[in-house]
Amino acid sequence: MCVQSHSKGFTAWLSRKFYPWMLQHNTLYEEFMGQRKQKLFKNLSGVVIEIGAGTGANFPYFEDEIEYVGIEPHEQIREVLKSEVSKRHFKSAKILNASAEYIPLEDNTADVVISTLVLCSVPNVNATLKEIHRILKTGGRLIFVEHIAAHEDTFLLKMQKFVKPVWRKLIDNCHPDRRTDIALKSAGFKSVNFEEFTVPIPVVSPHIAGIAVK
Repeated sequence: MCVQSHSKGFTAWLSRKFYPWMLQHNTLYEEFMGQRKQKLFKNLSGVVIEIGAGTGANFPYFEDEIEYVGIEPHEQIREVLKSEVSKRHFKSAKILNASAEYIPLEDNTADVVISTLVLCSVPNVNATLKEIHRILKTGGRLIFVEHIAAHEDTFLLKMQKFVKPVWRKLIDNCHPDRRTDIALKSAGFKSVNFEEFTVPIPVVSPHIAGIAVK
């Protein structure tokens, strides 16, 4: 019992330290994704809600003339996000301490919702997508970059399932084998279009990037 308790305590401490550090030092991933993000986030306008906003890694791709709302439940990360948003020149900006499953905004609020590497870690992906659908205006867009489970009967999928228990503890409940692509297609959007591609991090490859329209 004592050994298990210490083990759980150490894992929780490591997660609290490692995850925020990783978000602030993932420059290689951002360099790899730069051109794709630039294309996805081109010409954003209106009210832009970013769930799991992290430390503001997507800010360099956003237009200044947007009304930005960042949703971030992690206290330590949220403080970094507040600091980063203060350096921007958005038309307006606010940071909310909230879960993506329960967004404290009215129906039909957002022109755009952005999710990058978030749907993998929310407790209930279907509830989250329902909430995103609720806050989007008709014709509004969910722009996403997410990793998904590898294809069936592959070594990569077996590896994802094997590392998942430890991976979830270290990377803020991230599920490397979640079928987010299927969840998106079943979430009631008028259209869902994305491309699938590989990234040089096997546990979180393949990726999908695209747009769902309400």
